[in-house]
Amino acid sequence: MYIASPNLKGFGYRLTVGIEGSFGILYYAALAFEAAQPAVAGQADGQRWPLPALELLGRGFKPARTPDLQDVVLKAQLADGSVRCRASTEGLVLLLVDNNLVWSRQLDPQNRDSALWLKAAGTREVTLLSGDLHTKEAGDGYSPTTEPLMIAKVPTEWTR
Repeated sequence: MYIASPNLKGFGYRLTVGIEGSFGILYYAALAFEAAQPAVAGQADGQRWPLPALELLGRGFKPARTPDLQDVVLKAQLADGSVRCRASTEGLVLLLVDNNLVWSRQLDPQNRDSALWLKAAGTREVTLLSGDLHTKEAGDGYSPTTEPLMIAKVPTEWTR
């Protein structure tokens, strides 16, 4: 399995998960958000993931059975359509909830990791992960108030 996760600092992690199969490696694009993540210093818009786990359930997200990214991207199902990703060939990536912008990034299509993510997003849906992105066991900082890891695939719309 190959995972490219450049710049895991800030709001919204961009991940590319490569899964080896009988026809070679298939790449999957993912975006991960910590549900309780505070606004990021230095971002004028103070982006914050607006949806708690209960609301995500109503939008077609399901709890992940495992934190294993390979399993997550293979088992995630399509959300209800109210959450979607919009991307351009120039590298602009937008995430919309009910047609409202909640996250955006300008990727460099010339950068190897960004190009791979954009290519993966263009060939299949983007997998969205929301909640506690770090595995915690009881006795290891686990808290019953930790948001569960919720997953779904969302459609990607492409523009030029």
